[in-house]
Amino acid sequence: MSFILPAGLGFTRYTGMDQIEGHERYALEYGPILLAIAGTDDARLRISGTSAETFTSQLKAIPGQPLHFAIDGDSDHRYIPYYAIKEESFTCFPIVEKAPVTG
Repeated sequence: MSFILPAGLGFTRYTGMDQIEGHERYALEYGPILLAIAGTDDARLRISGTSAETFTSQLKAIPGQPLHFAIDGDSDHRYIPYYAIKEESFTCFPIVEKAPVTG
């Protein structure tokens, strides 16, 4: 018996108890694997200038590190599998903020 799991990037909106009023938070998954954003001490990390739907275009695979993603324009953070978290600060549900509309 065998089965196939989807292997694309996808977001799941956070609907848990510790909501941050006025903000949306999303988990990023690669197929069935939960990814965590690591490299910050702020559990309320903000992904600014984008929306959850377009954020994946800012992720770049890190060569030689499966399921590790750099974020364009943010050298302080990276997405890694939740199971790979060791000592670094992380969150699985960052705040996603859209860029302000100008003009």
